[in-house]
Amino acid sequence: MITVSYDYFKNEYLGSLDEDTFNRCIKRARVKLDYKTFGMVSKLTDEDDEDLVSKVKDCLCALSEKISQYSEPNGVSSDFVKTSESLGPHSVSYVVGSDSNNTPDKVFSSIVDEYLSNTNLLCSWI
Repeated sequence: MITVSYDYFKNEYLGSLDEDTFNRCIKRARVKLDYKTFGMVSKLTDEDDEDLVSKVKDCLCALSEKISQYSEPNGVSSDFVKTSESLGPHSVSYVVGSDSNNTPDKVFSSIVDEYLSNTNLLCSWI
């Protein structure tokens, strides 16, 4: 598995999160990236192609920053607008801002596409 240290985040990616926030968000970023790449990212190591590893690390850093922007004490960003809520079993849906096509998953997915679209990690037919 590719490792992304806080040192890399601060000094190479030039990220702005504090270390505790980064450590919390990088875990969620890994899950999201692994899901989007059908598990292919979890098979990569730091010894694989240097350019590909760099793209994956930067993608994880970008996802971590975006996740932190959307995470507040209640777990929901102030940028999110609630679009629906059910009571049993409880379900809530949000969008970012007023654009209903701009859901959090689509925002995260667009980050992955931006960083990894020219790699073999994404299925081009989906």
